[in-house]
Amino acid sequence: MNNKEQEENEFIDFSQFFELARKNWKWIVFSILFCLVIAFCFIKINAPSYSISAKILIKDDESNRMENFFSQMTATSFISKSDMETEDNIDIITSRSLLENMVRDLKLYISYRDTKPFISKSLYKDCPITLTCESSLPDTVKYSIRTVVSENNGKAKIEIYDERDNLCDTQENLVFPCTISSRFGELTYNLNSTLPESYEYEIMIHNISSIALDYQKALDVNVINKGSHIIMLKLKDIIPQRGIDVINKVIELYNADDIIYKSIKHKSMLEFTESRLNILENELSDVESNVEQYKKANNITDIDSQAELLISTSGEYEKQLLEIETQLGLVSFVEDYLKDEKQNHNLIPANLGISDKALVDQIIKYNETALLRQRTLQFSNMENPVLKQYETELENGKEAILKSISNIKASIEISRRSIKRKYDEYLSEIKGIPTKEKEYMEIKRLQQIKETLYVFLLQKREESAISLSITAPISRTIDKAASSLRPVSYSKKMILSIAFLLGLGIPLCIFALMVYFNDKIENRAELEKKLSKDIPFIGEICEYPSKEGDDRIVINSNNVIAEMFRIVRTNLSFMLVNNKKVILLTSTISGEGKTFNALNIAASFSLLDKKVALVGLDVRNPKVGTYLNISNKMGVTNYITDNTISEQDIIKESNVSPNLHIITSGTIPPNPSELLLSDRLAQLFDYLRKEYDYIFVDSAPIGVVTDTLLIQKYADLVVYVCKQNYSEKSYITYINKLNEEKKVDHLCVLLNGTSARKSGYGYSYGYHHKSKK
Repeated sequence: MNNKEQEENEFIDFSQFFELARKNWKWIVFSILFCLVIAFCFIKINAPSYSISAKILIKDDESNRMENFFSQMTATSFISKSDMETEDNIDIITSRSLLENMVRDLKLYISYRDTKPFISKSLYKDCPITLTCESSLPDTVKYSIRTVVSENNGKAKIEIYDERDNLCDTQENLVFPCTISSRFGELTYNLNSTLPESYEYEIMIHNISSIALDYQKALDVNVINKGSHIIMLKLKDIIPQRGIDVINKVIELYNADDIIYKSIKHKSMLEFTESRLNILENELSDVESNVEQYKKANNITDIDSQAELLISTSGEYEKQLLEIETQLGLVSFVEDYLKDEKQNHNLIPANLGISDKALVDQIIKYNETALLRQRTLQFSNMENPVLKQYETELENGKEAILKSISNIKASIEISRRSIKRKYDEYLSEIKGIPTKEKEYMEIKRLQQIKETLYVFLLQKREESAISLSITAPISRTIDKAASSLRPVSYSKKMILSIAFLLGLGIPLCIFALMVYFNDKIENRAELEKKLSKDIPFIGEICEYPSKEGDDRIVINSNNVIAEMFRIVRTNLSFMLVNNKKVILLTSTISGEGKTFNALNIAASFSLLDKKVALVGLDVRNPKVGTYLNISNKMGVTNYITDNTISEQDIIKESNVSPNLHIITSGTIPPNPSELLLSDRLAQLFDYLRKEYDYIFVDSAPIGVVTDTLLIQKYADLVVYVCKQNYSEKSYITYINKLNEEKKVDHLCVLLNGTSARKSGYGYSYGYHHKSKK
């Protein structure tokens, strides 16, 4: 039984819950309407956000494909160079400088808002008024500047507020277009379309950097799949067209920035190759003239066939010397280029064919810094500390490159000497070859070196010229910027649905909490549900709305409560068989209505032409005599303590029925428990059993004192009275415990204080109708 009760107490009594909801349906309707009104106001005040997205493909640079291929083949990192370049492109797209240019181009540093009551909303291109300010103002202003344009007697009124939102200027009776000279410079207001009759617009000038920072946080740029070159750009905006323009402009500026970078790189490469070609043309012309003059002077036409074997052997060393001389010439060219003051801080070509990777990396790093300096120089002046930092880095990089070139030249010189020594050894063996032919070969070798360098630079010049003329954007748009058809932040249906559910759920949750935390017995169903199955429920008595001085005996009236007592009487009659006649009424605490029920049940039985005795044994708090206006001076306690008092001395007639006799509790004793253990009490019950058909005992509350446990042995039936919305639910557990432990025999339960209209009696309408008549 304990497990069952524990399980039941953990759940809400749904019958009580639905009954409470039915009683308070008006509050539920009010809550729903209130939440719907709040939701409607929220929809009017807060505009929904839409999702704007676009997809672009980052194209691979042709010049870097082979380098990327070999880098991936030899990489030891799990992150490929291609993935790293994609991440770099994402950083460029979300860079502050690019977003600041976007804000400047779209003029997003000026915001417009219609501030008429109940229709306040943000505007973009649909505002009939546009504001133009000095170009330097958005860069210098720290906080937003607010202006309010409103209608005033058919003319325009403009109020200007400073960065602390203090009114600093007011202009009235204006006609558009108009220009106002303010502390923030000249502000020009133009009219794009017809103004409504009544209007009020809030136009604000913001700091470009702060707006760019906001977009930097709002713009979501990610690769759609790992290893992919497709980038997704996402943005949420309450104005879809503005979000579309922002993403399109970001893509446009990103491509334009890359084109500028490539143009600078190819232009620098072209200038370098042109200067080197001019030098080589002169050198090659001199060498060719020397070859021609040497042949004419020495009559040399071809190498003697006798030296073919030695020449072929020495050819390999000559080839090595040629490669070394080429590398030496390349690094010398770079060294001369760096030492040339005209080329100070310009880009150095990194793909000339220099084999030393460390030197190439230094040149690439130098070029990156030089490019950053050139980009910064476009939007700044020479006093910019960032430019000075870049120049310092360039000077340090230049020194490092020159030092590396010096080391490389020394290393090449050592290798050249070693190969030259072996090469000379083979030449000395060619004894059959004239000295003139040897000199010719040296001149010819020098010519080949110059020709190789010249052809190489011609190729690089053509590549740079082609790249400069057909520079393509780095990205290709796959999906143009488009807005979602439905809001992503919220929809009207969703908000109204949530409001309806909240309006319904809040009162229901309150009702559920009220039921959950309510520790009072709510109705008959709850009582019967939690009572032990072997404890009978004999009925319920509705609440009796009596006032002070009213008759406590209601059994003689023709109403619902009288009929309820008759039903209880019938149920008790079925239980009182085999000469059972003593019924004891008790409760857990005082105030549950045991005395009231004892009086009326006893009166109900007396109407059956049966002799009924009502004994008041609540000796600590006697009420039977008080209800019937009978003196309590002579009663049970007097009978027990005084052997000279007989049973007839304490029995009193009632004014309810001639068949109903009353025995009051008597004088309140100092030791009630000891008195109730007296043999005189047993003698009294023996007498009453002989003289009366039914004996009803109004006992003390069993949950407060032990008096009832002492006298319940005289009873054939114990009626335990509980009161609706007064008795605690824990009392039911106490009743079950008394029954399980056999402390009280023949136990049954009566529920007092119920509602007449909810007691389930179909004839209640008839009684109410009759009483009205």
